[in-house]
Amino acid sequence: MNAQSLGPITRLTIRCGAPINLDLRRDDQNNRATLVIDRTPVDPLRERIDHKDRFVKAISFDDSDGTPKILLDLTNEVGDIKLAAADNNRVFFVDLIRKTEPITESPVPAELATSPKVDATQPERKVRTIVIDPGHGGIDSGAKGASISEKDLTLVLARKLRALLQMRLGATVLLTRDSDIAMDNEARSAVANNNQANLFISLHAGFSANPTDAGSSVFIMKEDFGGKFTTTTSSPRDQLFLPWYLGYRASREASARAAKVLQEELLKTVPGWGFPVRTAPLAVLSSATMPALLLEIGNLNNPVNAQTLTETGFQNRLVGTIADAVQRFSESQPAPAN
Repeated sequence: MNAQSLGPITRLTIRCGAPINLDLRRDDQNNRATLVIDRTPVDPLRERIDHKDRFVKAISFDDSDGTPKILLDLTNEVGDIKLAAADNNRVFFVDLIRKTEPITESPVPAELATSPKVDATQPERKVRTIVIDPGHGGIDSGAKGASISEKDLTLVLARKLRALLQMRLGATVLLTRDSDIAMDNEARSAVANNNQANLFISLHAGFSANPTDAGSSVFIMKEDFGGKFTTTTSSPRDQLFLPWYLGYRASREASARAAKVLQEELLKTVPGWGFPVRTAPLAVLSSATMPALLLEIGNLNNPVNAQTLTETGFQNRLVGTIADAVQRFSESQPAPAN
């Protein structure tokens, strides 16, 4: 489960290991909404969520009366609440909408909507929604070169990649940040999860104490991260809500395929920069439920690398290659379920 502020709404996304039904009950007098779950009691310690904003005071679990519930303590600014189900009642979106805004529902992501209208003249898109994560931001500058910081470089590259992917694939492309703001890792992956992305790419620049190093890497999530947890041995009451940090398991094999495709394309157009596929327990990837990878480019402590990374021609070639890889990966993926 995750919550995210999205302009005039706050969206709570609930992801379940089995189909359930949710009954939304609102108590306007006490500024509370209750989501009643039609399953056996849920252990409230299985997952916690700490989210407060202008709409939400607290989110908690309660099954003290034998009926499992999610309790939303709200502020006076909430005007309407919309509940939408997707993925055969395994995913639910709860949208909290501001009083002063027109009561319009934020749409359920297209790939989970039922009976969508399809333009028969256009080829079916297999990667419909892509989230690009410009690493670092705000007070977190990341690595620093002589003339550029990692946070600025990744944002430049992300904006260029967004424009190219929108033009080439006709896909919905979102950035986790589009300005110089700080975000934690869970918030970054939440943008992808809450928008039901088909691909998540986190962009970074490398740094080595050795100024002659010039290697780059493509990272995916370490396969056995969280290995002690297994749903096969858990009781039914522990299987209803999946731990958020294990989201990567749902698409780990597809992440490896995407990383391999990206590596192959980069080796063609950016020779001498390496790009081995590596695994690591990376927080920004662990919660992502779709194919997800992290691209670390060059060494900002290498003067030649740092200068090259600021050149417009190289940046355009780099994002063009990433777009080639995304398009190739999209063509190899099964079509998303409608």
